[in-house]
Amino acid sequence: MALLLTIGFLASIFGVYLHVYLSNVKRKGGNSSQAEETPIIAATKAFKVPKPNENGENTLKLIVESSTGMVLTANPPIFMLQTPLTGRYLPEQYREQTPTYVNKVKTAAWSTEGLKSNTAEASATIKMEIKLVDKLKDAVEFLKRMYNSTIGLCAEAPRVAPSTYWLLSDNLWAYKALEKYDPQLSSAIKSKLIELAEAYNLPRDNQGLPISYKHEAVIGDAVPKPFNEAVSYTLYRNDYALRADMANGTAVMEDWRRYADLLLYAALSSHWQGKEGEALELFNIAKNMWDGVGIHDSAAEAESRYATYKLALLLYTSRVLGQKLPFEEELIATILRMQDEETGGIITDYRPNGQPAENADANTETTAITIIALTYR
Repeated sequence: MALLLTIGFLASIFGVYLHVYLSNVKRKGGNSSQAEETPIIAATKAFKVPKPNENGENTLKLIVESSTGMVLTANPPIFMLQTPLTGRYLPEQYREQTPTYVNKVKTAAWSTEGLKSNTAEASATIKMEIKLVDKLKDAVEFLKRMYNSTIGLCAEAPRVAPSTYWLLSDNLWAYKALEKYDPQLSSAIKSKLIELAEAYNLPRDNQGLPISYKHEAVIGDAVPKPFNEAVSYTLYRNDYALRADMANGTAVMEDWRRYADLLLYAALSSHWQGKEGEALELFNIAKNMWDGVGIHDSAAEAESRYATYKLALLLYTSRVLGQKLPFEEELIATILRMQDEETGGIITDYRPNGQPAENADANTETTAITIIALTYR
């Protein structure tokens, strides 16, 4: 019996690789002698199940295309019925280490923290992670489409402001959001920001990037407190507009602690300066503005709408400070509901009923901070 099972298992693995090989041949023109073989990773994922093996685990083997991370098939195949992974992308956070390739094929261990008590719960965790990867991919593609190679920046929004280019905060955050997903484009945006900051004599950080005295807290800079009132500057206007938002007005905002975004910029700034107690105090004030629907600060109160970017900013700050939000899953689900199905961008505002606000559009700012928040680990 053991011999038959062994033969059966080896046959199934051979069948998988044969299927992959023939698929590669077909994709590359049908000539096996001339086809360039696609590297494959065999990845393992362990779960605790009612009928464990000698190690108390059941092993799921995924065959993953190394060039894209796409799951091609799984063994045992019954798991595919519970969690449809075929044709989906395996999240990078499942990797214990970055894969390397030996003769184009290598086995690597994949895992997540805190394995669930049963297969169903573990499957749900994987589904959520896969969903996030798909959503992030769409958001990244949105930013790429918003990029205008002639101007060297991402436009504000596809519908309401396709010819407006904000240095701050949009493109400061866009370069940061794309660092991991498209380093070349990220570098191009960063270089353009440095160039324009010098050309228009804008205040700059030690990298030469333009600063607004608030948004740069997201990329690791300290910002002054309390905040001054914000001023929107038009740097150039012709067939397109270059703009920047800066907190350098003459009046101090005495009520700045009533605005979640300012609280979170201040919390991040304090963290970068090593003032952890102050950072946590500011973060907790902002966290307590969550009302189960969104961030209910003074702006939300006045406008009867919630700003989606503040959800992402709260999530990002919580992860930077190592303070997991008790409502993190609900918050992420709210953000993802604001992802435009057509463009992949994140819609700016929504009403208390959870529906996007009238005339709201997906934009670069909200999409970029969402990518930053969901990517940060």
